[in-house]
Amino acid sequence: MRVCQLLSLCLTVLLGGLLLIPGAALAQDDDGDGYPAGIDCDDTNADINPAGTEVCDDGIDQNCQNDSCVVIDEETGEEDCNGGDLIGDLDQDGDTATECGGDDCDDDDATLNNDDVDADTFSSCDGDCDDADAAIDLVDDDSDGFNDCEGDCDDGEAAINPTAEETCGDGLDNDCDGTPENIDVDGDGAFPPECGGTDCNDEDASLTPDVPEEGAICNDEIDNDCDELIDNVDPDCFEEPEADAGQSQQDRYLGGTIVVVLDGSGTTDFNAADELVYTWTVTPAADYPEVTWSVDLDPASPYGFLRFHATQSETAEFLFDAVLTVSDGVAETDDSEATASVRIWRPDVVPPSNCSTGGGSGGSLVGLAALLGLVAIRRRRD
Repeated sequence: MRVCQLLSLCLTVLLGGLLLIPGAALAQDDDGDGYPAGIDCDDTNADINPAGTEVCDDGIDQNCQNDSCVVIDEETGEEDCNGGDLIGDLDQDGDTATECGGDDCDDDDATLNNDDVDADTFSSCDGDCDDADAAIDLVDDDSDGFNDCEGDCDDGEAAINPTAEETCGDGLDNDCDGTPENIDVDGDGAFPPECGGTDCNDEDASLTPDVPEEGAICNDEIDNDCDELIDNVDPDCFEEPEADAGQSQQDRYLGGTIVVVLDGSGTTDFNAADELVYTWTVTPAADYPEVTWSVDLDPASPYGFLRFHATQSETAEFLFDAVLTVSDGVAETDDSEATASVRIWRPDVVPPSNCSTGGGSGGSLVGLAALLGLVAIRRRRD
């Protein structure tokens, strides 16, 4: 009970004290800058308040911190900021801002000041790009129009500067681009041998070691990729031919010997310098004891000729597989193969050799002789 009475008494005293404070004192903000009188050191000027930006050399305390600039020497007019606050040296590099009587050329950048660290008579405010190295300064020692801080990578040699032309073979970075021996006249990204590169023709961008010698250029008799190997001698040009055994063949057998043409003329090879070798391999689909056959071929020709003869038998058709193998003569590439089928068939009715008809044998014998004398002609496809 006594605790509650004590808390009630404290609350009454606190409320009474608040009532004694004038309301105007809590709300007064004559200049409308968001800071009431008592906190705002000049409630008649909206530019002056605790958040204001201090301006040196005007004798006004804009941020209400009592650190505005004041004249401390009437004869010289030198000024300073009270207490050496940050208004006079924002970047804290030890140099005072010019508006506070100092000579800091950029009071927002501590690396720019008037300290001559390397004692070469130039500070960073003068333009010294390396104030830790006395050898790097603003003097154009070789009188080529560039000093160390203007990109001259050798200020003791007038022939070396950012506008000089690169000279291959001297080991020097003549144009100061950071890379010596880097001439590329044709702009293909490759340097000529005198610059330590492998570009065999620095005046022709199509001749470069970065593009392999392949496809159509394998037949132009030019070392396109600068490897001293041309066309079909260059491994880049190694590519097997594409064999084509032609269409499947079929022929009627009436007796005697017939010839079926195997046509591989559709074979393609992108490298015209290749010397292709053609091999035809013929295999019967079954054992035909009554058949004799052979293959005539020329390895340099895409054509093969199947010669076929069969004795009288009940076999109605004869099937063969003809495989064409093409080699370009280059060991690094594979041979190419293609297959065609050959069908030789007997007519449903073949008159016997000794047959005769009631009308006499002359006409029949002549007709039979004509039939037996037929042979298949050679079919070629160009």
